[in-house]
Amino acid sequence: FATALVTVVDTISPVILTAPNNITLGYCDARYAYSTPTASDNCSFTVTQTAGLPSGSKFPTGTTTNIFVVTDASGNEGVTSFDITIIEEHLPFTLNDLSYCGNYTQVDLSQERDDITFTGQGVGSNFISFEPVVAGVGTHIITAAFTDSMGCVTKGTFNITVLEAPIVPLIERVASDKIQVVEDYSSYLWYHNGVPIEGAKSKLYRVMELGLYSVLVGNENNCYEISNGYEFGIPFQEEEVIQQNLVTVYPNPTENILFIEFESGDDTHMVTITNGLGVELIKANTDKRVYRLDISHLAAGPYYVNVVSYTINETVKIIKK
Repeated sequence: FATALVTVVDTISPVILTAPNNITLGYCDARYAYSTPTASDNCSFTVTQTAGLPSGSKFPTGTTTNIFVVTDASGNEGVTSFDITIIEEHLPFTLNDLSYCGNYTQVDLSQERDDITFTGQGVGSNFISFEPVVAGVGTHIITAAFTDSMGCVTKGTFNITVLEAPIVPLIERVASDKIQVVEDYSSYLWYHNGVPIEGAKSKLYRVMELGLYSVLVGNENNCYEISNGYEFGIPFQEEEVIQQNLVTVYPNPTENILFIEFESGDDTHMVTITNGLGVELIKANTDKRVYRLDISHLAAGPYYVNVVSYTINETVKIIKK
């Protein structure tokens, strides 16, 4: 009869079966729950987290590496790890304080982005435009909300100051050869048939020739407003000032500058100019009551001015000299 001592040595490390994948989340989803890694072994084992944060924790911005060690009864180990990255709260643009004249009807704040919206006094129903006319004179706090690629919303605030704008200037005739602006303003610039008059920068203007006069006035806020046209004498033939329903175009014919007056009361108007073949040559969106359009680059000939807004759609034929 004989006996033998048999020693069984376990040198096999546990095998990791499952572990969470690396993941990137927005700061709004920083509290994250994950499954504990699983393993197999020929003996009993324990799973211990040696680095990182427990499942269900609120993870900090940046990358957290979570390490788990599987240890069997013989001290053999298997190790697995995974990263949880949290994107910090941020705005990908600078919020600067702004100022606009009170006669502006609409300003686009979107910076050509589709991931930002705005709220506050004067912000339009589309949440990207600001309407100084609606907001009123004064300083308004505007909140910008940015939605990042993770669906998280970051907010920031800035100020928009609405400056008092001049009232629409009125022109009156005070002598046989003189016209003047009724109210006082900080600056004046007179136009004759749509062309600025060199040196005509006073409240009173002495008329040297018949024609259609208008004046651009400014105030101490560097805000500007233009008058309606004022006919001095009998300056035009019938076709040279065209008033068509709610749109007035002058002078016509013209060499370079065209004035378009809108009486619709709408906030904005789309103005397009096409040639006789229907080719669109100029397209502009304006919030001005009187729009000054430079067509000096166009060849001489007939063109069509189309004005479209919420309430009107009118076309006027003009002649470029």
